[in-house]
This record gives sequence, C-alpha cells and structure tokens, in this order.
Amino acid sequence: MLYLDKFGEEQADTYHETLEDAFGQAEFEIGVKKDEWLIA
Repeated sequence: MLYLDKFGEEQADTYHETLEDAFGQAEFEIGVKKDEWLIA
C-alpha cells in the first residue's frame, strides 16, 4: 500500500504477501473497505 499526501506524493508504503492481506490491513488501519480501493 502507498500512503499519499493531498498532493499525491508518496509518504510511506507497506508490503503485503497478497492483495487480500493489503485489503485487510487497509480496512483495519484506515477504514478503507475493499470495494472503495483504487488499484493502480
């Protein structure tokens, strides 16, 4: 996952073994559900 500021600049990133792991972490950490993601 990439953490971006309001200008779209990368501030941090995290590594996950699978996309599903990343979905779970995003929901836990910042409340973003799987259907709300933008995958680039």
